[in-house]
Amino acid sequence: MFKVETFQDPATYFNSLNFGENEIHLAPVTALSVVLKEKAKRHNIKPPILTYDKLNELFYPQWNHPLVKIFLSSRMRHYLQQLSPYSPALIKSLDSQVEEIVDSFRFAVELGVKDFPLENNGNPTEKAVQELFNQIFKDVQIQAILKERENVDKTRLCEVVGLPRIRALYAYNFSRVNAAVMLFFHRCRKWGIPVIFRIPYYEQYPGVSHPWKELYEKVTLTSCDTWHHTGQAQINRGTNFLNYLEGINDQDSSDELELNILSYPSPINFKHFLSCENNRPRRGEMQYCAFSTDLLNKSMRDVIKPPGEEGAEDQDNLINYPIGKFFFFLYECKKQNQNIYLSYDLFVECMTSGWTEAAGVSGTQAISLLKDLEPYMEGITSIAEIKERLHKVQELKEVSGVFDSLAKDQTQRNRVKRYLCNPFSVFPYTRSDRYPVTIKQLIRITEEMERNMQQLLPEDGQEIPVKDHLKALKQLWDTIKDSGQHTQTISQRIEKAVNFSVPDDWTAVPYELRRYLLILLNLVQNIETRDDTEQEIHSLEQLAGLILETEKLHITDLSAKSMLNYVNSTDTMPLHLTHTRLREILERQYPAETHKLLCHCLYVDYTYNQNKESFLKFIVFYTLCFFTGKSLSISWINDFNEYDDASVFIKILSSLYIPQGKPKVWQIKKDQTGLTADDSNPGPVHYELTKLQDKLPTISWLDLDFCPRKFFYSSIIKSHPEYRSDFHQQLVFAGLGSLLRQQANGRQDIRSHLYPLFPQWTDALKENLIATSYYRDFRKYQQFQNISYPKAMDSIQRLRSKYAKKYKIKKAYNNDANYDQDWLKEFATQVSPDNVEATPGYHCTMCPHQLLCKEGEFAIDRNAGTS
Repeated sequence: MFKVETFQDPATYFNSLNFGENEIHLAPVTALSVVLKEKAKRHNIKPPILTYDKLNELFYPQWNHPLVKIFLSSRMRHYLQQLSPYSPALIKSLDSQVEEIVDSFRFAVELGVKDFPLENNGNPTEKAVQELFNQIFKDVQIQAILKERENVDKTRLCEVVGLPRIRALYAYNFSRVNAAVMLFFHRCRKWGIPVIFRIPYYEQYPGVSHPWKELYEKVTLTSCDTWHHTGQAQINRGTNFLNYLEGINDQDSSDELELNILSYPSPINFKHFLSCENNRPRRGEMQYCAFSTDLLNKSMRDVIKPPGEEGAEDQDNLINYPIGKFFFFLYECKKQNQNIYLSYDLFVECMTSGWTEAAGVSGTQAISLLKDLEPYMEGITSIAEIKERLHKVQELKEVSGVFDSLAKDQTQRNRVKRYLCNPFSVFPYTRSDRYPVTIKQLIRITEEMERNMQQLLPEDGQEIPVKDHLKALKQLWDTIKDSGQHTQTISQRIEKAVNFSVPDDWTAVPYELRRYLLILLNLVQNIETRDDTEQEIHSLEQLAGLILETEKLHITDLSAKSMLNYVNSTDTMPLHLTHTRLREILERQYPAETHKLLCHCLYVDYTYNQNKESFLKFIVFYTLCFFTGKSLSISWINDFNEYDDASVFIKILSSLYIPQGKPKVWQIKKDQTGLTADDSNPGPVHYELTKLQDKLPTISWLDLDFCPRKFFYSSIIKSHPEYRSDFHQQLVFAGLGSLLRQQANGRQDIRSHLYPLFPQWTDALKENLIATSYYRDFRKYQQFQNISYPKAMDSIQRLRSKYAKKYKIKKAYNNDANYDQDWLKEFATQVSPDNVEATPGYHCTMCPHQLLCKEGEFAIDRNAGTS
C-alpha cells in the first residue's frame, strides 16, 4: 500500500536529500517545509513543498475559508435555537459548545459522513447534536459548500500543486496522522500516486522508536522489518536522557549535551527576559517553542514584536492597534430597545479607537479626560447614563467656574490662589485647561458614537445580514479615513476588509460579526496562512524544523499543567464523536470495501491518540540529540498557571544535566547606581529653593509634616493636590459638605445643590460621608497675601491623614504662624539632584500620589509586615 523510508540523523539526511521532477513534498509543520525549501534551492527545479494544512486549503478553498467556518457556527447556532423538545438548560449548554460542535461536524464531513442516524437509546445531548447535524446537512447554503468536496480527483490535485502529473508524494515526519489525513493518503494511492513516508526511526533504541513503529505499522499494514532503513547514526549528545527513555540507569559521562535549564519566578520575569534585545525571537538566530503557544504569544506580543517596528503593520493582527481594537470591543456592547448598554471601560476603548469624530474633534483626543472621569462614571451601564453623567460634570464645572469668576480679580492667573478660593479645583475634571477636549465636545462625540452604534448593532439576540453590516462600517469608515490618524498600510487593510464581498444570505449575531471582522482585517495580509512567522513563540511540533535552522533554541512553558493541557489538545477525535460511533455510521452509508478503508483511517487515528504522550517524549529526545545550533535551553514559568509545578521533563533533565538537580532561577536585574570615589561622601548641596519663600500658603506646607515627596508633588510640581481615586473624592466631598452645611439653609441646600453634582454615589452614602466628617468652623480664616481662605480647608489638603511624630507645621497653622524660611531649609536637606526623600507611613493611604511613589505604603504592606 505505502512505502516507508527511515532516517536517524536529520541534518545529514536532509542535506543529502534529492529532489526530482513532478514530486510533491509534504511536511506537517511550517518550520520543516522551510528547511525543505532551503535544501531544494541547490537543485534547478522547484518542486511543490508545502504543509498538509496548506495543501488542504488549496484543495478545498471554500470549505477551509475562515469565513465559512464562522458561517457554519452561525447556522449551527440558528438551528440550535429551533431544536425541540429539549430543555432550555441543554440548549444553553450546547450553545456554549458551538465551536466544538462545528469541529465535530467538519471532522465527520471530511471523513465522508453524509448524515447521522438518530439513536433511540442515546442520551438527550447526543440526540440533540445528531439532530443538529442532520439539520445542517439539509441546509441549502451548506449543501452548496459541500459540493466542492465531491469534485476532487488526481487532475484537481495536479492543478492545485501546479504539476502536469505527479510521480510521487513524499510525506516527512508525520506523527499526528488523524483520520482525515489518512483518507487523503488513501485517495492519492487510489489515484495511482505512490506515497512514501519519510520518518525518523531508531531500531537500536526500541523505547524511543516505539510510537513510530506502532503508528506506521498501522498506517502501512506492514512490519517495520520491510521498511527501507538508512545506516545508524552516532549519537553524542543527549545520551543520558536517551538512556533514561530506554530504561538504562547508567550515567553516560561522554554525553556532550550542554543544556541550560531555567525557571522564571513569574510571567513578568519571563517578559523581562524576552525584552532583552539578544533574547527576542529572530529567524535563524533565536527561536522559542512552548506548550501554551497562543496564550504566550498574546501575553508577550508587545515585547516579541513591539508596535511600530518595521513591517509590524503588515504582519501584526490589527486588533493590536487602536483603530483595530474597535472591532473587538464594539460587539461587547448590547442594543436593547434602541438603547446601547455597555460598561465604562468598553465606552473608553471604543471612544479612543479613532472611529468616532464630531465637529473635527476625535475621541482619541479625550483619553486623559476619560481616564480622570473614571471614578465619576462608577456604576454606569449605558450610553444614556454616560451622557447624563457628562451633563452633571458640566454643571459641576460651571459651579467651579462661579467660584473662579467671583475671585478672579484677587487670584489673577495664580493657581495657588485659585485653589484657596475654589476647593472644587481638586477634582481634575473641573479644569478646562488640562485637556485638549472640553466636556461639551465630549458630549457631542458621545452622541455621535451612540448614533454609529445604533446603525451598526442589531437588537440583542437578533441577526443581521453580514453584507449590510459591512456596508454600514464602510459608510462610517468613509467619514474618518482621511483624518490623518492612520498610516497608509493600516488604512488599506481596513479599506479592503469593509469592502469584502460576502453572500447576501449570510446573517450573524454580534458575537459572530466580531469573528467575521477579525478574520477580514487579517485575511488581507494572509496572516492565517503565511509560511514564515519568525517573530513568535512556536508550538512544539515546529521543533522538527527549528532544530536544523536555529542558532539558539529555547523551549519554555514546560510546566505540569501546560503539558497536560497540550496533550489533551492534541487529541484528534473532537467532542461528541467517538471512533466506534463513526465506524457504525459509515458502515450504514458505504459498501464493504469503502467502509473497510474508512475504518482503517479511524484505526490509524485511534493509534495516534494512544501514542501521543510517547510522541511528546520523542520530540524532546529528537531535540536534545540532533539540535545543530549553538545554544539549547529549556525552562518553565512559575504562576503562568494556577497551582502549577515544573513538568516531569524539567525534573528529569535537571537531575541528569545539573549537578544541583534544580533549574537556575532567572531574576530581574535591579538597576544599580554606583558612586565614584569622589562622590562616596558628598558634601552638602545647596539649591535655589529660596525662590519658594513667600510663594506658598501655610496650608500647602502641611504636607511636609507627613512626607517631603508628597509636598514636592502637590505644591511644587503642581499648585495644589488633585484627587483621582473614588475613595479620595468621597473624602473631599465629605469635607466640602461639612463646610457648606454651615452656610444659609445648611443641609437642605447641599442636598438640593451639591448632591446632584455627584450622581455616582447614593444619597445614603453622601449623608454618611458628611455625618462622619469632623466638624470644622467655616468662619475661621487664614491669610495668604491678598487671599483669605477658611482654615477648615486643611481637611481637603490632607484629607484624614493621621499625624505621627511631626506636627510642627500643623501647630504653626493652627496658630496662624508661618515659618516658611525654616521649612525651606528643612526641605532642602531632603532633596538631592535626582530624588526627593519619601517618608512612608499610614498617611500614604490619603496621598493622591500613592500609585506613583515607589516607596508608597499600602495597607497590605503593613499587614504583611506585622505578620
